[in-house]
Amino acid sequence: LLPVGVVAIDGVFEQGSVVVVVDSETKRKVSKGRVNYSSIEIQRILGKHSRLVGQILGKENVCECVISKQSMILV
Repeated sequence: LLPVGVVAIDGVFEQGSVVVVVDSETKRKVSKGRVNYSSIEIQRILGKHSRLVGQILGKENVCECVISKQSMILV
């Protein structure tokens, strides 16, 4: 799940937490996954292009995904 595909977050969570991904149109749960960023960091990068993540967060060698495909399951 790339940051550009994230339109909103709900709740407060830390990096490594397992979260539910909900389709913004249907409001149906579509997957669960372990996040690579905290809710505060995701709030800053949501809707942004992956190449900007490091610059926005002021970090080097960042993961481009909010949730990597290896850390996500469809429900």
